[in-house]
Amino acid sequence: MGGDESREEVSTLTAGLLKPKHPTRIGFWNVRTLYQTGKLAQTIKEMNNYAKELLGIAEARWTKTGKQRLGTGETIIWSGRQDDNHQEGVALILSKKHANSIIQWEPINERLLYVRLNSKFAKT
Repeated sequence: MGGDESREEVSTLTAGLLKPKHPTRIGFWNVRTLYQTGKLAQTIKEMNNYAKELLGIAEARWTKTGKQRLGTGETIIWSGRQDDNHQEGVALILSKKHANSIIQWEPINERLLYVRLNSKFAKT
């Protein structure tokens, strides 16, 4: 298992991200930076305004890698440079409803992030 997940957590995940009769709203956004005060909150607000359930972020400009559940309920996973140079970086934000759908995640580099999600009919 990659990331912070364990086998016990995987078996108790909600299986609701992908359903055949319910569209999943996925978006991608180049935010230019999340490394400014208030930019993450602004991004979450826009994600909710456009009713996106999954949002891919380019140029997050955060360093290192990690996963964090935000105070508003969303979960963010990011992969950035390993040094303190705030350039590049990618992230994935999952809505409150689908925050528990993460089976596995693995940072590849500052431009790639591997995330495996649980759904009712397939493990994507």
